[in-house]
Amino acid sequence: MVAIIEKEMNDLYPTDGKIDTADLIYEQNKAFTSTLSDNYSEKVELINGKSIRKKKIQERRNSPENSGENSKNTGSKQRKPKKLKVKNDDVNQNDSYIIPAESVHRMDFPDFERIEIDLNGIEQKIEQVNLSYRVVDGDGREYDHEFDLVDYYSSIKDGVTEKNYNYDSFTIYSVDIVDNILSLQFNKRTVGMNPLKFVYRLEVVK
Repeated sequence: MVAIIEKEMNDLYPTDGKIDTADLIYEQNKAFTSTLSDNYSEKVELINGKSIRKKKIQERRNSPENSGENSKNTGSKQRKPKKLKVKNDDVNQNDSYIIPAESVHRMDFPDFERIEIDLNGIEQKIEQVNLSYRVVDGDGREYDHEFDLVDYYSSIKDGVTEKNYNYDSFTIYSVDIVDNILSLQFNKRTVGMNPLKFVYRLEVVK
């Protein structure tokens, strides 16, 4: 019985250095293809007949406001926008929210960007907001002077109605919300991709 088992083991696992790696190569190719699929969405046909691929950008998930218990559950459930506390019991202060990364869908093209923010996690009815955002690094630290909306974009408009919005260095004002979705298109001053990550804040306009 021992001899039979040893023979079977030798046949299955030869010791002469020859190993069939066909399955390993297949698995590696499959994993590589899957990675490409995760990072790039469908091909987009342009007006001039050329085509490009849209790159999907995932915003940082571990900013200070998004850390803690909820960050442990990012793979299991959708996080809701976090309502910020009112400072000094100021009853006139507008409601503000931090938007989790899962609610932000951002596409970066050479000459413009588009974002959509899903606000279905907010219970109150919202018609307009002021949208502010800052650059955030890999440790969740925010930086006020690393990115300026005025310097980077020539115009910002509604992604559906094409209505132009006013904005300053950090904030876009009176953005319309339709069916709990915020949609914007950012037209760049110079052609290029934007690799920066941001943390988004919404201030409800009363």
